Amino acid sequence: MEKKIAIALALRLGITKAMSKGNIETILLDEPTIHLDSFRRHELIYLLRQMSSLPQMIIVTHDSELENAADNIIKVEKK
Repeated sequence: MEKKIAIALALRLGITKAMSKGNIETILLDEPTIHLDSFRRHELIYLLRQMSSLPQMIIVTHDSELENAADNIIKVEKK
């Protein structure tokens, strides 16, 4: 199951890059680590950190491990 999710995410990123002709300014990821095992989650976080060619990446998540890949963090809490 985790392999399928990882492949689906890689495919979406590849399609996005191809459709934008490599000129991506912003990308939005909603819960990209959901259903990934620990190894694949760490791999994805590492890859997201390496994607320095993107001027802006917005990640919506409950996964606190993704904070390691962020330059800025905005936390939203319901009170």
